[in-house]
Amino acid sequence: NGNIVSWNGGANGCSAWYLLTADDPTATGTVDVTYTYNNNGNYWVSEQKTLNVNTPYTAATAAYGIDVSSTAGYGLVRSSQNAISIYCTLNGELPFEFEQEWNNEGKWYYLALYSKYLFYEQGATSIPLNKTAVDTSNEDAYSFAFIGNPYTGYRIVNRAAGEDYILSSSTTMSGTTGGGTFPVMTAMPVPEGNNTHWVPTSSTYATNGFYLEQKGFSSNKMNLRDGKLAYWSTGQDLGSTFTATERILPPQNGKFYTISNNGNYIQGATSDDRIAMSTDNGVAAIFYLDENHLLSYSNGQYIGLNSSDWTFEAVGSNDISAIEFATTTKAGVYNIKSADRWLHSSDTYVNRCSTQNAHTTEHNWTVTEVTTLPVTIGSVGYSTFYAPVAVAIPDGVTAYRAVINGDYIDLHAFDGTIPAGQAVILQGAANTYNFTITADVEFTGENHLLGTTKKIATSSVSNPYTLQTDATAATGVVMRRYTGENINGFKMYMSISDAQASALSFRFPGTTGIDSFEAEGAGDGRVYDLFGRPVQSPTKGIYVIDGKKVIY
Repeated sequence: NGNIVSWNGGANGCSAWYLLTADDPTATGTVDVTYTYNNNGNYWVSEQKTLNVNTPYTAATAAYGIDVSSTAGYGLVRSSQNAISIYCTLNGELPFEFEQEWNNEGKWYYLALYSKYLFYEQGATSIPLNKTAVDTSNEDAYSFAFIGNPYTGYRIVNRAAGEDYILSSSTTMSGTTGGGTFPVMTAMPVPEGNNTHWVPTSSTYATNGFYLEQKGFSSNKMNLRDGKLAYWSTGQDLGSTFTATERILPPQNGKFYTISNNGNYIQGATSDDRIAMSTDNGVAAIFYLDENHLLSYSNGQYIGLNSSDWTFEAVGSNDISAIEFATTTKAGVYNIKSADRWLHSSDTYVNRCSTQNAHTTEHNWTVTEVTTLPVTIGSVGYSTFYAPVAVAIPDGVTAYRAVINGDYIDLHAFDGTIPAGQAVILQGAANTYNFTITADVEFTGENHLLGTTKKIATSSVSNPYTLQTDATAATGVVMRRYTGENINGFKMYMSISDAQASALSFRFPGTTGIDSFEAEGAGDGRVYDLFGRPVQSPTKGIYVIDGKKVIY
């Protein structure tokens, strides 16, 4: 009852005491404190507050709206205080997922108000609510996203309008109910007196329905008025109830995917002229979507069509056709079209036919984004790699770029991340490693290693050299002139003259190379280090065998 007393019937929350370190209890003044709002450790936002010393923490103020509560803990503000964590709890399901910032490939929604869909029209002074279905030929105009969090409220953006526009209007309602005030996509920064954020609150008029009010103006709720998006500031009902339907984006160019049907994956490496399918979802099942063409990660060949209507030619065809993904009623499942034919699974091969649903379930392809790229380093301890995306370097692997410096190829290790578009030499113990796709990092140095995503003809490269197993050393590799017909994709090569190559030595960080070396007894297979000393049992490093520089 608000008093300190004794209780001998058991301990509970009323018996829990906190010992709090305090500064001088007579201290006065203020201190600037950073309030950090987060949910299960997921950062939302921070703000600065000026608080009075030796007073209780101030309550958290927020835009919350739907099913969110917060706790700031206990205690008095100390003069040494600099941060307070606000723990926010989502007590239910939000009607949409939100982004922290603009994300073109994030969560987008079709927004309907009283079963009429919102859409963007450039230069419009209001949004007419007369569309009962989404125009599939212009889906971006109907696609909206929520940027923010339950604390700050949300900016509402449109995919067609772009990230420099938000849904906004004046906060001063025309008339008594706002029937003449129209929210539209407005260029940032918005005019003075306009709102920038919206707060959702629950509606009972539709499943997962919600109202959207201007932050700081709880009575200003958007509403269907006279066929337009306007306001109704004297109440809320079905005419103010929004629903959000997630738009399932088709696979995006510049990403990697596996494509399967009933647990069988399209394979990029085949032994004949037909595309095989298998339960294997490893390297051979990964494809890169390159300008609406499917490129095999296993060898850098495109899927292409041959002249037959009923077979699909193996990867690498000269007749490369664009791939189209048609959505189905299930998220992540698509019908796939190429050159007016629809792909379907047929036993252990991919086939195609002229009718989209002639093979109903066989036409339903599960397309799954791949976020890690497997790379195998063999027993020689080295491999090469190239990708158009940035990847994190896994533990146990060193990734080198190379710079030709006089008679040396100086190798420099990347720190943590291989930037997008940088070919590398990999060093590590024999194993298959997963390189996680990550945010790109700026690269300002030099790298004389080249790479390609697609398989290219050797004849198209001037003097190509690749990293190859050395015939005289079973556990060694050497840079050698490549004489094969094609260079595989997602691999490294160099373009250097034969004369230059014969004079070059690899130089690892922290090692000293040699200006010249003529192996004693060249041709007898003896092994020397870079100082010309005979080596009986080579370990990892660079050695000279029969006059050639070899990487172990």
